[in-house]
Amino acid sequence: MVVYKARLPNFLTPLRVDDYTSLYRPPVAECAEFEVELIELPPHTTSYHPAVLPCGAILLLLRSGMTPESVILTAQSSATEGVQESPLDLKEGAVVFTAARQEVSITAGAEGATFYRAHVNLSDK
Repeated sequence: MVVYKARLPNFLTPLRVDDYTSLYRPPVAECAEFEVELIELPPHTTSYHPAVLPCGAILLLLRSGMTPESVILTAQSSATEGVQESPLDLKEGAVVFTAARQEVSITAGAEGATFYRAHVNLSDK
């Protein structure tokens, strides 16, 4: 059973991963369960590849353009006959699960895109 105790929040200073990604990693003693990345893509970003993770992750598309194909996510997975790509045309509010060690490519349209990606706290990895 998970038990939480209420107290004043500990505001995190983000760690800059690359030009587009900030990582909010809480201390393991306070939250060993997960950490969150903020991915902010400028307009017309083509083929951004966030870091490949050793664990599954959940991507939430918070903001994007309202035109068709404003954000395209392509996940590569190994199949018995080689690598297969599965492009998804995403809209605001979309939630996508990505498997461990899965390479992902994101293309943002004219209005850019903002994602959150949550996964296991990797501070001890």
